[in-house]
Amino acid sequence: MDITYVVVFTIVAGSRFIVPLFIPRFPLPATLAALVIDAVDKSIFQIFTDADLEGYQSYDKALDVYYLAIAYIATMRNWTNVYAYKTSRFLWYYRLAGSTLFELTGWRALLLIFPNAFEYFFLYVEGVRTRWSMRRLTKKHILGAAAFIWIVIKLPQEAWIHLFQLDVTDAFKEHILGSSLDESWGTAIGNSLWIFPVLIALGVALWFVIRRVSAQLPTGDWPATYDSDAHADNQIAIPLKPAADRHWREGLA
Repeated sequence: MDITYVVVFTIVAGSRFIVPLFIPRFPLPATLAALVIDAVDKSIFQIFTDADLEGYQSYDKALDVYYLAIAYIATMRNWTNVYAYKTSRFLWYYRLAGSTLFELTGWRALLLIFPNAFEYFFLYVEGVRTRWSMRRLTKKHILGAAAFIWIVIKLPQEAWIHLFQLDVTDAFKEHILGSSLDESWGTAIGNSLWIFPVLIALGVALWFVIRRVSAQLPTGDWPATYDSDAHADNQIAIPLKPAADRHWREGLA
């Protein structure tokens, strides 16, 4: 067996197993890392190996379920807003049912009917939790976020990936860089050096947008942190039941 294939597969697959284990303690960065690895692993296999990727879809879905299951467990560990938890629970089991049906039938449209809205909803809530208490999230906020993620973000993404079976990296190389899929990435980028100043400009623009939006957000309930154990309910002024008396299902009751 090709040693390059063994090394690449070990690193990529190992990352998909190990990184999600950090989600309960560091939910936002660990989930983002898992999402990025999930997005690029197929391209890495295609670039660095000659592996047969015929069974990639099942491999990918199994590891998706693995890391999202850990994220769901993290909601039970960390979240104190019952309505947000119940919403995430519905989104998780709804997608899980769709993934199961897809594996049984192979009908790709099921992944569009059962989109993975749980993933981005989890990221949204964890983004809030970096600075604010979950008690700030009303039912309107929660349902609005879930609906926006479902309709505006996930439906187009699921259609792109699973229904039309398009690849982001292939589309970028062919339609943005103007190179053929047979060309190496080194050649494609070398012939399109203009992409670097464009990416820098986009990064600067994004930074200004984030700064502007951040300035309009309410004052945080605690200093920004990505560690779920670095902030607790008793750090905010609104009194809660003692932690020892509060079951996680009771949330803010």
